[in-house]
Amino acid sequence: HAPVVKYLATGQTFRSNVQRDAQDSEILDQYGDRCVIIILTGYLFFGNGAKLLAFVDALLDDDDIEDQAKNHATYFVLDLALCLGADASAVDAVLEAGRKIARSHSSAEVEKNGPPLYLANPPEAVRSALKKRGPTVDRIIRCVFDADRAFGTCEDRLLASIKCTIVRPPRREISYMRKSSKQESELSAFAGLLHITTSTDTISFAPIQQEESRIENEEYDTFGKALRLSLFRTHLSTMEDGPNILTRLEEGLAPRASLLKLRRDETLMSRACAGEACDATTDALYLVARGRVIVRYDPSQTTGHFFLRTPQNSLSKLNSAPRRRKNLARTSTGAHSKPFRLSELGPGSLIGVEEFCTRLRSVGIFMAAVDDVVVYKISFNAIDDLILSDPLFGVAFFRLVAIILTDDATMLKSRLSNYVEAFYAKPLRTPISRRTLRSFATAAIS
Repeated sequence: HAPVVKYLATGQTFRSNVQRDAQDSEILDQYGDRCVIIILTGYLFFGNGAKLLAFVDALLDDDDIEDQAKNHATYFVLDLALCLGADASAVDAVLEAGRKIARSHSSAEVEKNGPPLYLANPPEAVRSALKKRGPTVDRIIRCVFDADRAFGTCEDRLLASIKCTIVRPPRREISYMRKSSKQESELSAFAGLLHITTSTDTISFAPIQQEESRIENEEYDTFGKALRLSLFRTHLSTMEDGPNILTRLEEGLAPRASLLKLRRDETLMSRACAGEACDATTDALYLVARGRVIVRYDPSQTTGHFFLRTPQNSLSKLNSAPRRRKNLARTSTGAHSKPFRLSELGPGSLIGVEEFCTRLRSVGIFMAAVDDVVVYKISFNAIDDLILSDPLFGVAFFRLVAIILTDDATMLKSRLSNYVEAFYAKPLRTPISRRTLRSFATAAIS
């Protein structure tokens, strides 16, 4: 039979665009194999539908592992964006896969949070076939548009279930090259400030995670607590001058920060067009103190509008090519696109860093997620004045900005590599067990 599985990965090596703190990232490193994404390809029929069931069985059948906490409920995302269609027998195979996955969950959990199988980007033929199966399908499969958002939901559900079963997050030792005696003494001194336990060859981040969790649960009545959590998200927390940078930033920014509260689905920054110049008076840097902020792609806000404009704000240069102008206009207004989530940011995230550096608006509409959001706002003008009046503050500020942009670039490269690998991967013909995938992931993480 023709292969049906184009790409397969688990949450240990494949992550959604939801920004996680160190504690959640470590849990996903340990237990992420319980979140699975499968990208299907071609036309689904009775032969490769059975092959899909064989892949699901291989990922569910892992009873011989020693740590039974890793063998509980599993969450799946089936991405059908590359599928051309499906016949009735293939749809029945997908439903049977949903029933098998649901059996790894309690009926109460499924009733509360919905089915653990997400069907992303199903073709019209699949959606029509599922509607004919009746309302019971909604208890087995949830159809979604955005595969990444569905995988982020799987991560959220896994993290919630793991945190209910363990007292503290698993501890992982990260090994480094042996350091000189001077480096060891400097690192030990700084570790004492941040309550980090160190040894000659290893650094343990578990105390940092406990401190980060404690900060995140505190009431955000001061700017310093939110800024401190922001540093815990970067490598500054393990650098020698980290405490000095934190003190310098807090002294400079705290008096100029104003508190904002956003209700659910309320927009934080409304943007007319990506690529336009920022206004240093009204545009600002935002520090998330509580809640989560969604960065949503809106087709009407893309660079299409910007490129359609001439220096005289007219379309005279495109008048000679009316068909091209019409196609560009349709694309820029979203005739062929749908809004989707670019990323999801949590407490400690800094919003507006790119805009501050480039003074140009970037793509994305920032809005509050499910819960209410608390942010601190510092205008670009206030930051510019501080940099001019206090050069040491400028050094500290740009150190933080550089590390944030570096971390974002590293994360972007990791996600991009996953999607490039999925795009160019040869279809799989033989099912792969969770034990095998976990061994590959453990080797990659270590």
